[in-house]
This record gives sequence, structure tokens and C-alpha cells, in this order.
Amino acid sequence: MSDDLTDEAMSPAEAAWPFKADSPHVEGLLREDAPLRTLLVDLCGLSWAEAAPHIQTGAEAARAKGMVPVFVTDLTEYSGLRAARVVYDVLPNAAALSRIDGDLDWHAYIRRRCALLEAKWRPSATIKLGPQDAVVAP
Repeated sequence: MSDDLTDEAMSPAEAAWPFKADSPHVEGLLREDAPLRTLLVDLCGLSWAEAAPHIQTGAEAARAKGMVPVFVTDLTEYSGLRAARVVYDVLPNAAALSRIDGDLDWHAYIRRRCALLEAKWRPSATIKLGPQDAVVAP
């Protein structure tokens, strides 16, 4: 699928990518003339207690802009995101990885994972809510 708009209408599958056209997360946001827009809400570096209050706010902000919110976390326990029924993706936790083997370049690994995450979701925008020193999504 091209990112360029054309005079031709997109199929629902093209417009909804990477979701299915009948996904409840894209309801009311699909357009035939433009690809679906996503907003990455970066929660990396936050505990669940710190991140939880941002779920509703992030979802509302994305919807107001006609975007699907995708929450990105580096927590190993993300049942709260599942319970909230939001779209989420997970990055490795850099601090936890560095304790495994400090000689490995975990930051390079996580940067690569961030690049893959960006290619997957193709965000129109990103909101960073975690600490500035956390290795986070693009």
C-alpha cells in the first residue's frame, strides 16, 4: 500500500492496515481516501500505576484527532492494557536487559526493535509519557 493518496478509493483492507477492516478499534475512523492513522502513546519507563491514568486520556486524544491509539510499554506485565481493551505493543525493558549481560549493546537492540515497531504501525504521531532517558519508540 502506498502512503500517497490517489484519486482511486482504497479497499477497506488497504485503508485499515495493520488492522482488519471490521476491527472495533477502527470503527468510525476508516476512510476510503486515506490510510488509517495511528498515534503511538509511549509508556516506556513507567510503572503500571504511573501509566494507567494515561490510558483513557491517550485514547480520547487519539480519537479526537481521528487516530487509533497504540500504547507502547516496556513492562513485562501488561494485563492492564489487555483489560482496558486497547491496542498495545511491547518493547524490551533496557534496564532489565542490561542486568543480564552488561557487555551487550542492548540499546542498539532496542533501537532496532523501535524501528520495527515504527514500520509496523507507521504512526502519524507519537506522545512520549515516560521519562526522557528511557529507550523508547520513535
